[in-house]
Amino acid sequence: MNINSKAFSLVIGSLSFIAWGTLPIYWSQLSNVHYLEVISYRAVFSMIFTGIIVLVMKDSSQVKEVFKSRKLTILFMMSAFFILLNWSIFIYAVATNRITQSSMGYYINPLLNILASAIIFKTKINRVQIFSVVLVFLGVLNLLFNYGSFPTIAIFLAGTFCFYGIIHKKVEIKPIPGLFIEAFFMSIPAVFFIGYQLSQGKGVLFTGTTYEITLLLLSGVVTSIPLAGFAFAVQRLNLSTIGLMQYTAPTLSFLIGVFIYKEVFTETHLVSFIFIWIAVIIYSSDSFIRYEYHKHKWSGKAKK
Repeated sequence: MNINSKAFSLVIGSLSFIAWGTLPIYWSQLSNVHYLEVISYRAVFSMIFTGIIVLVMKDSSQVKEVFKSRKLTILFMMSAFFILLNWSIFIYAVATNRITQSSMGYYINPLLNILASAIIFKTKINRVQIFSVVLVFLGVLNLLFNYGSFPTIAIFLAGTFCFYGIIHKKVEIKPIPGLFIEAFFMSIPAVFFIGYQLSQGKGVLFTGTTYEITLLLLSGVVTSIPLAGFAFAVQRLNLSTIGLMQYTAPTLSFLIGVFIYKEVFTETHLVSFIFIWIAVIIYSSDSFIRYEYHKHKWSGKAKK
């Protein structure tokens, strides 16, 4: 199979989203390790792994460019803060058996991006998109009033990733160098936390099993490889294709939470998810139709 073929790109992209969707199984193996410690090691080993890739690929020019610019440095410090929050909330969700709620967050995220684009970037949103956002809002209200529980984890996951995306709209940098810079900033508090744990004779290196320590050592790999695969696919596939593929991850997480970890899933939860699923289908269909329309429109003009 040709490495630059569409079929190969589809395989790589699909594997990346499948990896993201099944990561709850990976992190659940570390449920006996404090989630802050998991996050700390994840940040440090992500920095090390992506740093090695940057050096091997001789792709350090963008890293230097960021650190030479005060504006870019501040933006990446902010993006590191939001992705660190996102990682922390996600791993906390896995550790506390709320995988299904985390999947809800990643369903909501693209629709929250619509609102953010309209408010911050003054992007025009059509009636279909507004209707999709309203359906999500109704799904959240259903949980709040009928179950008495606000989906805090879902909203914070969607919100932090939304702010992370907004910041990245202001910078143009390849994913791996970008993740290296973010991991570098995340590693600063992480190293202090790990150092404190070690100085007190605490932490996974003293109390953890060989299996748990190995998983932490590989945390940078499982974080970075799907991102690299996604970056490879997004450069070669239509955005409409990527847009539809992105829902693979939360769907797998949802199925894992309900059927493997037997998380609480009531009729109220089902109704809320149905609202969100319908919103996602409407939004994705509208985006796909509009993309195809504009693609054929411009290709028609080019032939003329």
